[in-house]
Amino acid sequence: MSERYAGPTVSVYDGASGWGVLSVQGSGVRFRTELCGPETLGPDVEPCPWRADAPVGTFPPEAFQHSARTAHDLSEGRFGCHNSADPTKPLTCAGFLLRGAQHNLEVRVNGPDEALISDGGHELYASYRAMAVANGVDPDDPALAGCRDWRDPRWLDTAEQTTDQE
Repeated sequence: MSERYAGPTVSVYDGASGWGVLSVQGSGVRFRTELCGPETLGPDVEPCPWRADAPVGTFPPEAFQHSARTAHDLSEGRFGCHNSADPTKPLTCAGFLLRGAQHNLEVRVNGPDEALISDGGHELYASYRAMAVANGVDPDDPALAGCRDWRDPRWLDTAEQTTDQE
C-alpha cells in the first residue's frame, strides 16, 4: 500500500455541494507515496488535483481558497489527500508534498523526505497558486496572498526575483 502512518490531528471543512477539505497536522502523519489517480487506485478514482491533467472543476474554487493556508509560509496544516478513505487515519497528499509544502512548517520539521514520493511521470502544477487559479480562484484572491511560490516565477515577488538572479 502507498502510505505510512503515525497519529495526526484532523480538521475537516465541509463545503457546499457535498465536497469537503481535509487538513492534517502532527508529526509522523501518514502520507501518499504516489499521486492518486485511476492508474494507482482504480478506475473510479479522481486524479490528484495537483496533477496538471486532472479535470478542472472537480472541486469548486472555494475548496482551493480554503486549503490555500496549507501552502502559506510556516503553515502547520497539511493538504489532505482527497482519497483518504478513513478519516481516523488521513493521508497527506503526495502532490502537496511535491509542490506545495516547501514553506510548510509541519513538513519542514517533520518530513517526509520528498525523495520518498513519486509523481509517477505526471506533470504537476508548479505551485499551489497555479493549481488554485487553474481551478477558478482569482489570482488576486486574499486566500492566495500568503502562498510562497518558489517553483513558479510568474508569482515571485520582486525581492525574490532579485535574490534568485544574484
